[in-house]
Amino acid sequence: MKLEKRFVDRHVQMLRDEGITFVTDANVGVNVDINDLKEANDAVVLAIGSTVGRDLKLPGRESEGIYQAMDFLTKNTSEIVKNGYTLKDSSQYINAAGLDVVVLGGGDTGNDVLGTSVRQGAKSIVNFELLPEPTATRAANNPWPTFARIKRIDYGHAEVIAHWGKDPREYCISTTGFVKDEETGRVKGVNTVKVEWTSKGGQWSMEKIPGSEKVSFKASL
Repeated sequence: MKLEKRFVDRHVQMLRDEGITFVTDANVGVNVDINDLKEANDAVVLAIGSTVGRDLKLPGRESEGIYQAMDFLTKNTSEIVKNGYTLKDSSQYINAAGLDVVVLGGGDTGNDVLGTSVRQGAKSIVNFELLPEPTATRAANNPWPTFARIKRIDYGHAEVIAHWGKDPREYCISTTGFVKDEETGRVKGVNTVKVEWTSKGGQWSMEKIPGSEKVSFKASL
């Protein structure tokens, strides 16, 4: 999403030409021994990303049309790379074209889902975030050099804003379940409740706001 793979491939080849060896499909502790790595190298850096999503075991989760972000992103990227940076066979990836998309959760992964959905031609996009809206500048309890918890506009947010003129993020929303279309078996809504965050003695706690329950989105996803 952030850089065409042909540029990545070119830079990787430059590193190979300099004598660096890349070992793919490596699962440390399964098909790669950490002791072998330490013996064969001056230093070992473990920079681990996870493709295992955190599922929401909520009522209606079995409805069709609900996907883990990593499944959505991986299949899209694989199809693009395989076909010269175009999407051809819609049976090989999860296609958001013409659909109303709800993204649960923010962060880098949620941002990538936003950008991918825009480029696939989604009908509409909304992003529900459990946490409060970050401030534009550092808060008093977030001094340097700690990570700045401020509101950022990443490329996915920017593309949604450019397309629809509105930031897709809605804050302090907890998902409580999914509405299933009994005829088609597909998801057609998301049950949500507004939440409020309070700090007591430096510890944050979350409380649901009574009377704020509703079907926040109702359409064919």
